[in-house]
Amino acid sequence: MLEPVHAGTRYTTVDRFSGLLVPVVMALYGTPMQRGFQQMADALKARVESTLATGAIAD
Repeated sequence: MLEPVHAGTRYTTVDRFSGLLVPVVMALYGTPMQRGFQQMADALKARVESTLATGAIAD
């Protein structure tokens, strides 16, 4: 979700997992998944900031 804020735009994402094996999957992969989600958000932020700084729109 993108939300306008005073200093720019806030990006928020929510991932919901369901099913019987969620506790097992989260115990095994929760930390790496969180790290991956954070890396994706950081990459998106860098791309948007780069685009705004150069005035170029990337494909």
